[in-house]
Amino acid sequence: MTIYKNSFYNRHYQNSLTTITIHSEPEIYKGFLIYKRNGEFNIVINEVCIGMRAGVNGAKRHIDYLSETLSKFPVNQWVKPSNNDSNDYDVFTELFELGLVERKIENHYSGKILTGSTFYFKHNLQ
Repeated sequence: MTIYKNSFYNRHYQNSLTTITIHSEPEIYKGFLIYKRNGEFNIVINEVCIGMRAGVNGAKRHIDYLSETLSKFPVNQWVKPSNNDSNDYDVFTELFELGLVERKIENHYSGKILTGSTFYFKHNLQ
């Protein structure tokens, strides 16, 4: 039996669960776990469900996308997303919200006035 956190929990829906309990063995794909549950495939890492797909191939494609994005950045090093590619920031913000990367903010001041912020991200997935 495995229990993992449901990152899609919504307290406004009666059938929404904070955790998911499953009795089947996962398929391991690129360090992520894929559990078949009620006709859908849950993508789990670090005991958190970060994605749900209708088929196993869709789950693997989503993992490929996440892995490809993470592979652009070195492991365990703070990286500033490219100013030339706004997708970097958007994707890393999504990965941060999923708990796959850490984020730190460096604020820039001119006197006491905040003039901007720089976001840095890092991950520890191999």
